[in-house]
Amino acid sequence: MEIKISYYGRIEELNKRTDLELVTNSQDTEAIKEYLGGTDKRTKTRRQLKEYALFFVKIEEGEYTEIYASTYSTAWLNAPIDRIEILYPQYEIQGEYGQGWETVTIERDKKEAVKRLKEYNLNESQYPHRLRRVWTT
Repeated sequence: MEIKISYYGRIEELNKRTDLELVTNSQDTEAIKEYLGGTDKRTKTRRQLKEYALFFVKIEEGEYTEIYASTYSTAWLNAPIDRIEILYPQYEIQGEYGQGWETVTIERDKKEAVKRLKEYNLNESQYPHRLRRVWTT
């Protein structure tokens, strides 16, 4: 699992959304940073996470489904805000049937993907197959 941080806009753009919770309590913000920081080993990303002072989060079934963050300690409407996306790996098995590579199936688990790739290579040995890892939200 990795995270992707991108500029979203200003806090005022989130102001009318009733499905987001504002998180400013230092213990809660540190818990969110630790959750996110534990998912991504890139030091630049970890450094960037430390600078955030507040979060807007959407929680569904106990999971963060949307996360926005700002380096400002108060929710000033003109403050810039970033969107943080949690990315999960998935594995595409692709076949080359004469018109370029095409995805034949997708697996979330790498072991299952390797198993499926072997099955395709065995059952369709006349065509080349490959495994690709892609990131998705």
